[in-house]
Amino acid sequence: MTAGHIIDLGILENRSLDKYWIQESENLWFKPVRLDAVHGYYTCYWYANQNCSGGYHYHSGATHGINLNGSMVFTDIHDKVITAKPDQYFYIPPGVTHKADIIVDNENFLFYGSIEGSIIYLDDHKQAQSKLDVFDYIKLAVEHYQRNKLNIANLSQIIVQ
Repeated sequence: MTAGHIIDLGILENRSLDKYWIQESENLWFKPVRLDAVHGYYTCYWYANQNCSGGYHYHSGATHGINLNGSMVFTDIHDKVITAKPDQYFYIPPGVTHKADIIVDNENFLFYGSIEGSIIYLDDHKQAQSKLDVFDYIKLAVEHYQRNKLNIANLSQIIVQ
């Protein structure tokens, strides 16, 4: 058996985040658990302190998650809506175009997820506009650790390259 590691969520009593949370976009942060460039997936916790929307996108691989606090409302391009509430597992198959709206409850939103492959973001005409993948998450994490003078060896334990 190999040694594992424990992730301290680092959400303080006043709902602020410790220095290891990495800002992904306005009002959305992530804390990586595993960034696996060899197999092309990443697992993270995501936290939001205000409602926000991910815009229309699709995943090139499977996405699995569980909401821990707050809700996530998925709307596909045919306006079919599915809501994942706290303590609910969700699965998004590869290639399903949808948007994800985060609904904050009790002052925050928190979910744990595993994303395989890339997230392809679409413009208003549903054409590919940009992408986000494990390499982008690694880059964001390394830059965050360097900028905040955090111990990069700790980050290296969760990156597989």
